Amino acid sequence: MQLGRIIAGKYCLLHELGRGGMGSVWVAEHISLRSQVAIKLIEPEVVDSSHAQRFEREARALATLRSAHVVQILDYGIDADIQYLVMELLQGRTLRHELDARGRLTPHEVWTVVMHVSRAMTVSHSAGFVHRDLKPENIFLVHDHDGNFNTKVLDFGITKALAPETLPLTATGGVLGTCEYMSPEQAVGENVDTRSDLWTLAVVAFESLVGFTPFRAKSAVVALSAICHGPIVVPSEVARVPPGFDAWFARAVQRDPDQRFQSARQLAAELQPVLDLPRDWVDGDTAVAVRPEHDEDTLLVHPSAVSPFDRRGSERISSSIPAAIGGQRDLRNSGLIYNTSRSGALLATRRRWECEQTITLTLHIDSAYEGATVRAQVVRVAERDSPLWKFDIAIRFLEPLSEELLARVEAKARTRGR
Repeated sequence: MQLGRIIAGKYCLLHELGRGGMGSVWVAEHISLRSQVAIKLIEPEVVDSSHAQRFEREARALATLRSAHVVQILDYGIDADIQYLVMELLQGRTLRHELDARGRLTPHEVWTVVMHVSRAMTVSHSAGFVHRDLKPENIFLVHDHDGNFNTKVLDFGITKALAPETLPLTATGGVLGTCEYMSPEQAVGENVDTRSDLWTLAVVAFESLVGFTPFRAKSAVVALSAICHGPIVVPSEVARVPPGFDAWFARAVQRDPDQRFQSARQLAAELQPVLDLPRDWVDGDTAVAVRPEHDEDTLLVHPSAVSPFDRRGSERISSSIPAAIGGQRDLRNSGLIYNTSRSGALLATRRRWECEQTITLTLHIDSAYEGATVRAQVVRVAERDSPLWKFDIAIRFLEPLSEELLARVEAKARTRGR
């Protein structure tokens, strides 16, 4: 595939948008209409494989769906052994890109995403299809000039048809999808129905609100084990979330499908009052802090009473970071400080630091807008298996903390630990 190639005598390839295991997606121009479209091309070497069948199923599935929240299919065919799928060209970015840039969304934005995706799923499920691969990469945010956005669901390439005349896409026990978002029944290769998509949508809502997935792990095996057998994360134990979100999430990810929400419409309706919050709640969670100079060597930290890596204690660890950078959350440059003395402390961070590296710490004690600045040297780095904080960092202050500053840090830590 290259610039200028003509597909089916009418689509001129302009530039590549992305590439995956099945092929590539390009921006193309319809030669006669002079309009731009997105065209998905499947590599010729997999035309005779099961991938090609999924590709054709995607075209047929999407062509039957009529929703403002499902990407519109314009054309499908085969040209010189190359299968192609022509879609509307969307302006915006995926939910994955949005989360990578901002860390997490506001409660109102999370509700909007869930509402729009639930509408897409209602149409899809009514037509007899389960998506089976909902994830932030397949959820597209189309922004308008007023700052609002419309959500569209992409990529029904591994959709499982429920209609009786269709054949299964995988052999018995086959598993399709992205492991962190799989329902338990999908993870073990059992038959799935529409309620599997509801589990996945709840995981997407959790990640959008909290900033990380509830079943994140270093390997697919560990993630699937957590989904099927591990304790279900309580959102309020790892982040600041609205009252009622714990109960909503617990029901949405019941391992027994009969105990979950039974429709996308019901799932969204139950979430609306939970995320319908007053403005001051949102402002309190997204207060603006000024990014200091040399931000690569700067860490915004909040005092904690005990280590967030020690889950044996009964004291709850608040892992929510209320500070933000330029109005957006920046967990990469945020952390917790604990076991603090005048000479040094331990940090919990998401980014790795090198031994002997000098960093500037901004201690947010009384305000999310400003804090006390101290300089320290890293003396030890330990990697941890934690859903949020990945590294345990030991530091030595270049100048000992004053007794007054140490007392304020300890008082704030006790307050956050309650």
